[in-house]
Amino acid sequence: MIKVLNSFKSVPDLDKMPAADWAAGAESGQIDTSYLKSIINCYDESALELTLRFNDKAVSEGLDCFLGAVTAGDRIAEKTLKTLAALGFAGTDRIVSGEELTFRPELTASSLLTYARKKGPWDMIVMGVQSADGCNKKIPFLVAEGLGMTCISQVVNFVPEGDKACRVTYMRDGARCEEVVELPLLLAVGDVPSTYLRVPTLKQRLATKMQVIGQYDAAAGPAEFNESTLQKVELIDQTRAGALIDGMDAAEKAEKLYRDYLKGVMN
Repeated sequence: MIKVLNSFKSVPDLDKMPAADWAAGAESGQIDTSYLKSIINCYDESALELTLRFNDKAVSEGLDCFLGAVTAGDRIAEKTLKTLAALGFAGTDRIVSGEELTFRPELTASSLLTYARKKGPWDMIVMGVQSADGCNKKIPFLVAEGLGMTCISQVVNFVPEGDKACRVTYMRDGARCEEVVELPLLLAVGDVPSTYLRVPTLKQRLATKMQVIGQYDAAAGPAEFNESTLQKVELIDQTRAGALIDGMDAAEKAEKLYRDYLKGVMN
């Protein structure tokens, strides 16, 4: 049996936040996202869907898989855990922490490590390469280091190669690479087109409505890494400057474009 653990995060839908709230948060150092709708982090959503595709492929080849899903966050993530239970994740747990985990990747990684060791061993751990709020890209590497697993980042696909290996496709320096890697393995999923998480049917939801969402106390484990400290939050200026090129016709405008803007760069 191949045991696969997916770690995901529910994040605020930052695209819905007004620019004025971003500016106010940048000045105070605290971004208030409590009023925003929570969604599955986009990279984690891809990781979850690819894991389900991995399981579909394994079943078609006569291999057994156990799928587990875990998140470190508040109760709002339990809705996603129930959805994952309906989709075939037999183990669904939420790590409970009295600490604020946003912008604290080391603490989050320590919690995941302690959980993985208690519930493991795992043949594969799959997660997104980064979260939409912190964007630090640390957690997959920290967890892999703590568990002594091979870690591959920017993964775009993975399929079973028997019960002891996995064929992994990943991006490196703009090139698409593929290789067969022995298990155990940690995969950090990157930007994958068309990997929206599938929607469970009503029959699937009813079949798993009694599945219990487990809770794990993060305080049970020690801190694994020295923690970095958030110093400040800055608003990135994304305004763009532009110029209107005047001219009698297209040829004159093209001449001005070349002479005033392109000639120096091209030379």
